[in-house]
Amino acid sequence: MTVMGLRGWPRFGRWPTVDIYTLRGGGRGNIKTASVEDLERLQAIAAANPEWSATGRPAWVRDHREQIERVMLVVFVVEHEFVYRCLVTVVLKDGSGGQFTLEVSFADFNRLPDVDASTLVTLAHRYLLTFPQVDLDPEQEAAWNRPTER
Repeated sequence: MTVMGLRGWPRFGRWPTVDIYTLRGGGRGNIKTASVEDLERLQAIAAANPEWSATGRPAWVRDHREQIERVMLVVFVVEHEFVYRCLVTVVLKDGSGGQFTLEVSFADFNRLPDVDASTLVTLAHRYLLTFPQVDLDPEQEAAWNRPTER
C-alpha cells in the first residue's frame, strides 16, 4: 500500500478503522477509487452471484456513464465470508452524484487503488461544507446592521 504524503498522515501505510458504518465492530477505513469499467465489472460479478443482494445500480450507472467523474468505495460491513458490502459514491462532472451499496469480494476490493491525497482533501472539504452556517449572535447582528459613517 502506498503511504500518502500528507502532514500527519500515518506513516505505517494503513488506513484507520472507522465505526460509523456498522454495528458489527467497525470497518476498514480505506477509501478506494474505481473506473467506470471497474464499477460495471464489479456490478456484473455481484449480479451473477445469487447469494449477493447488493448489486449496485447498473441502469443508473449506464444512464450516467458519460457524466461520471469519480467512483469511490468504502466498506460498509462484512456481508458474507470474503465479501464486503460497500457503499459506492459516484460523483458526476457537475458535482452531483449518488450513493448505493454493492457487494465486492475482499480480493476485488483490495485490488482497487486508494484515493489520492488530492481527492481525500477534496472529500474532507466537501464534508465540512455540509454543515449549516451558525447565525450571528444578537449583538453581532446589531453591530452588522448599524449604519456606518463614511
